Amino acid sequence: MNNISNCRFCKSSKIEVIRPIASHCFDNTYQLYHCNNCLSKFFDPNEHSVDLDSMYQELSTAEGRFKADVVFTKNKVWAKQVKIIQNELGKIPNSIIDVGCRSGDFLMHFNKKVQKEGVELSKHSAEIAESRGIKVHQDFAENIKFDKTYEVVSCYALLEHLEHPLILIENLKKITSNNGLLVIAIPLHECLKQQVLSFFGIQWHMYSPPEHLNFFSTKYFNNLIEKEGEFKLINKTITSGGLINPFRKVPVLKRAFSLFMTLWDSSPLNKLPIFDHMYLYYRKN
Repeated sequence: MNNISNCRFCKSSKIEVIRPIASHCFDNTYQLYHCNNCLSKFFDPNEHSVDLDSMYQELSTAEGRFKADVVFTKNKVWAKQVKIIQNELGKIPNSIIDVGCRSGDFLMHFNKKVQKEGVELSKHSAEIAESRGIKVHQDFAENIKFDKTYEVVSCYALLEHLEHPLILIENLKKITSNNGLLVIAIPLHECLKQQVLSFFGIQWHMYSPPEHLNFFSTKYFNNLIEKEGEFKLINKTITSGGLINPFRKVPVLKRAFSLFMTLWDSSPLNKLPIFDHMYLYYRKN
């Protein structure tokens, strides 16, 4: 298929092809683009004809992939997110919607009195979340027609997956209540980790088309949220994500690495673009 001529985000024609990237999901490759105007990177979701719905349904039930159990188990990464949100909000929220909620693990960390809703494409994950008492809207996130606002709107590790991320971003802004919080996590390609991997010829794991399509630059993304003046960035952390341990098969090293990364992610160093998980917290005026 022919190369596209404009940036998927800012629509600039100042784009270039960096290199082809092999898909982990299909037997084909996708061109990785860089925009010299907004400094974002992206893949063209239409470069190959694939059924994204079927792909995500299969990924959600794949062995070892987002493995979920009906029995809820607390997670320190999500517990930390709840603490940050409640500190920034100044209280326990009355309502929250998690867009891309998977099986509802994050939402389950909130007080039982908090009104919890989620958006999830995977039928498998949505059924688990609903069994936990969470109201779930099952569809592509861009298609949901929201009819109310929420005190906290969260969207973790979802925007990189979407064919139309800008549509969802505008919807997230609209459904955040006044004085509420919009919390978004996106992969950060402008980080030392990605640069080091590239230097040694190692592919960054986030470059995984067509599962991952969008890689916003920090400046462009922040301008996108704050452009009308309604939202203001009040906190930002950049962490390892806390979900992957390269030493998981060696118990002693696994524990040591986990402790090191926990200390790192909780230190002032988490403001530096070293790792690739960026968490952004915006307050709506």
